[in-house]
Amino acid sequence: MGKPESPARSVIWVGLKSLSMEHLILARIKSGWNLKGTIISKIGKRAYTFKYVIYADRLFKTRRVRVSEVTSRSVRNLSIDFIGPAVFVNGKIRADFASCSDVDFEISPATNTLPIKRLRLGLGQRAEVRVAWVRFPSFEVKVLEQSYERIDTKRYVYRSQSGFQADISVDSFGLITRYDEIWRRVYP
Repeated sequence: MGKPESPARSVIWVGLKSLSMEHLILARIKSGWNLKGTIISKIGKRAYTFKYVIYADRLFKTRRVRVSEVTSRSVRNLSIDFIGPAVFVNGKIRADFASCSDVDFEISPATNTLPIKRLRLGLGQRAEVRVAWVRFPSFEVKVLEQSYERIDTKRYVYRSQSGFQADISVDSFGLITRYDEIWRRVYP
């Protein structure tokens, strides 16, 4: 959806509780931002490889999501498109997602950068968001209520409607450096 306007940022995270790794390349493009990544994770008794591309506008609002699972035998795909107030999952409109502003991958710290950058919270501020939450490995997509609270210049508290809470640390750009005791950035 466009070539990078500036040097891309490359990040690698490792899972602290599960056998997993993610590589993200974040690039500024003419229409906004391109997040392209690969997640390798052991879920249950299987190893999975997921590839994704997320296009966000200049304000980091999610516009288009493509995810695929690649195995030696097949490829499975998921598409989510945010078009105005409508959200399409695999080409079908989902009225229940109409107020969702972001996508959140269950097994990735990368997608937390989107609301952190978009919300631009001041110290002590908290904001509620609704997201299209993608479960892995099923690719089930659900609406999930979340909140982000900025507690320091580089720290946030993430909360979800399920009662889950995590401390998130970010770098000066807003990319995750640590996601509680679940993910840690190892590069750069």
